[in-house]
Amino acid sequence: MNDTSLLLELAQRLESSGNVVVRFKDHLEMRLPLFAHVKIRINDGRLSCEPRFGFLPRDRATWATILGLAALTVTAFLDHGITPLSMALGFLTTSSGASTAIRYQVTEACITRVQTAFMLLQASSALAAPIERNALHEPSPRSPQMERDAIPLERRKHKTPPA
Repeated sequence: MNDTSLLLELAQRLESSGNVVVRFKDHLEMRLPLFAHVKIRINDGRLSCEPRFGFLPRDRATWATILGLAALTVTAFLDHGITPLSMALGFLTTSSGASTAIRYQVTEACITRVQTAFMLLQASSALAAPIERNALHEPSPRSPQMERDAIPLERRKHKTPPA
């Protein structure tokens, strides 16, 4: 099964479980609340999930939000002192951190869902693969240990170690 057909089958499986999946030429996007989504790719049979906040990757968006709001809040406190504006910016910075933590949980839960669907998809395709006819009739090679274990217990000659 090639990567494109595997990607389409994964999209159908995710959509059937009630997820919002948008198909693109070479990847899928699973849309989530809080302006987040996960970009899903399959390259050479390997699954790749990239969490994104808006149009930025998750890590860059987190750093931009934290540093931007922190700099804005510190500037407001230094320039204006304790005013309603600086207090509101402080609250906005704190609540943004909580929102970012929630978005991390949502995207990680989504990635887990995608990985589970992908594993089930691979397991079902492996079960549906045809079995070679000759493989069923050929005896399996046996090790000397297996040969020894196949002998009934009463026929075995046990050597007692010297005292």
